[in-house]
Amino acid sequence: MKTSALLKLFKENGIKLKERGKHHDLYYSPITNKTSPVPRDKTEIPTRTLNSSIRA
Repeated sequence: MKTSALLKLFKENGIKLKERGKHHDLYYSPITNKTSPVPRDKTEIPTRTLNSSIRA
């Protein structure tokens, strides 16, 4: 999954940008009260990173 597709999924589920970093942005989920790092480059996200971001 590309970063843009993950961000679209986050937006649909009410997950908001918390903080911009140099290489990753942090997104906060008010439902789970957890923060997920998302890489800033627009390439494919590794499967394990993707799973941990969606789970959070």
